[in-house]
Amino acid sequence: MRDRLTSTELQNQSTFIQQGQSCPCRRRKDGHARAFNDLLRAGWAHAQPDQARHAILLRDRTGQATATVASYAVAAGLFAAAGVFLIAACLVGITALFRWAELNYGLFQAFAAVGALLVLISATCADGPP
Repeated sequence: MRDRLTSTELQNQSTFIQQGQSCPCRRRKDGHARAFNDLLRAGWAHAQPDQARHAILLRDRTGQATATVASYAVAAGLFAAAGVFLIAACLVGITALFRWAELNYGLFQAFAAVGALLVLISATCADGPP
């Protein structure tokens, strides 16, 4: 065997236990190694339920986020349907106004009434300068 060992061999020699040698931590008489191993096991036992609790919390948060997104999607769909029905109701109302004005005042006056109503609505909804 060689007299000098390389630095890698020294690290390996100090890291791995050679056959026929006992672990240096077991040779201690003061019990520090056993206490450290007990702490390590206790910490791992404490970490496992903690990880399970975090996994359950993550699953709960994911379910909550999914439910929130679904409720917002339903609300957006209902608002879109309400907008379509509002436009349909306005068209029915304008058609009724046109028919009433045509019967009572004539064709061109009915166009004038509907046009004035549309100008009034567009002026109300416009976001121009005051």
